[in-house]
Amino acid sequence: MLSFFLGILLAFETVKFNPISIGGVDYISYKDIADLLKCSSFVSDTTVELFSGTKKVRLSFEKKVAWLGNQSIPLENVYIDDNTLFLDGESWAYILSWFSETQIYYWDYQNKRYIISKYPPSVKSFKLDADSIVIEHNRDLSPVVFQSEDTIYVFIKSGFYSGLAGKKVYGEFVKAVRTRHTTEGVTFLITVNDGVKYIVSKGLMSIVLKFQREGPPGEVQVPEKVTTPEVPPIIEAPKKGYERNIKVVVIDPGHGGHDPGAVANGIREKDVVLQVSKLIKKKLERMGIKVVLTRSGDYFVSLGERARIAQKNKADLYVSIHCNYAPGSKARGVETFFLSEARTEWERSVAAFENSVVKYEVDKNTDKGDILSMIIGDMAQYEFLKESQDLAYFVQESLVNSISSLDRGVKQAGFYVLQGVYAPSVLVELGFLTNKDEAKKLKDTRYQEKLADAIVDAIIKFKVAYERS
Repeated sequence: MLSFFLGILLAFETVKFNPISIGGVDYISYKDIADLLKCSSFVSDTTVELFSGTKKVRLSFEKKVAWLGNQSIPLENVYIDDNTLFLDGESWAYILSWFSETQIYYWDYQNKRYIISKYPPSVKSFKLDADSIVIEHNRDLSPVVFQSEDTIYVFIKSGFYSGLAGKKVYGEFVKAVRTRHTTEGVTFLITVNDGVKYIVSKGLMSIVLKFQREGPPGEVQVPEKVTTPEVPPIIEAPKKGYERNIKVVVIDPGHGGHDPGAVANGIREKDVVLQVSKLIKKKLERMGIKVVLTRSGDYFVSLGERARIAQKNKADLYVSIHCNYAPGSKARGVETFFLSEARTEWERSVAAFENSVVKYEVDKNTDKGDILSMIIGDMAQYEFLKESQDLAYFVQESLVNSISSLDRGVKQAGFYVLQGVYAPSVLVELGFLTNKDEAKKLKDTRYQEKLADAIVDAIIKFKVAYERS
């Protein structure tokens, strides 16, 4: 028996990685995976292809799909940094296992490494069937189930799962599923919609979670007072919710006057962002929201003055509008930033370009590194960091869905223009003026309308969520 367990232990290997962690997701670049596989790769404007032996994987930036031979899988977690594709560790684990004939890969999120095994996974399947989730496993495993807020945790000690539970489309009961491995085993994190309850039943080699809505019509539940007309939660909830109001939105068209911003393909950043900002103002004002522009014409406004305008008008929301720049590359797509310390070279380079306006207003003897340290230090007590991150996700999702642009993701960096704004605030990069196709679109008035509509839609959705929280 001892030799049997020693054999199992020796069958496991590990490979350490240094991923980028964003929002609880570990992202690994295709370059690191290609190095691990010692395989060749091909990159185009829209795809990455990896070749190992007779097998090929094709990854689409735009469609967020991976083709593994005749099989296709969705790529929910895609991150683009400096035109390099990153996927989450679990997706790469599935792809690596497909490439291998004899080994299975599991992403160990706790130790940031791959666990590699030659044995079949002990968790056989994860299936969503209408109102139930069924997990099949080896006989000697004993799943543990518990719930925290809206997430149900199914922990299976010594269990390993090689499928893609989080890559399915969920419906009425389940909002999302994530899979997390450690050396202890696998945990399924099942996030459910509001008002959803579950019942657990265990079989010899399976566990079933059956979902139902809390308090369905006609069902009498305890305690008795829940069914009396004195407690109408659907009516009372909105009255209690709107304690935080977004009444004033400050839109900041970047650059202006003697600071043109990015200039490429005959287009100046300061012109594009002003047009889009004016459209946003017009559309929001139609909805009864007060909008203040930090500049309404082609003139220079210092970074400090932009923040003072927000403070003077008691801004409840601040959105700085910009266009991106990447000389000598085919970079494209939209990305949205919130204020925090940059994690990657690309985030630092974007911040450096946008912060270059400081040369127009900061004394040459000033230590610009000290300025950035002050900004990041201020963020330690920054009340609106989480809200700013949420706003960035709303804006990014709305832009990607509205204009069918490449999703470069939500990012963070130390932007001077966001410092001193005590409200949820983001910086939006609408596209690359250095890309001929995008530059042509950004100059087009109809495309500018689409951009404005997308940002307005995001602001309204955020407003509803923010005021209800």
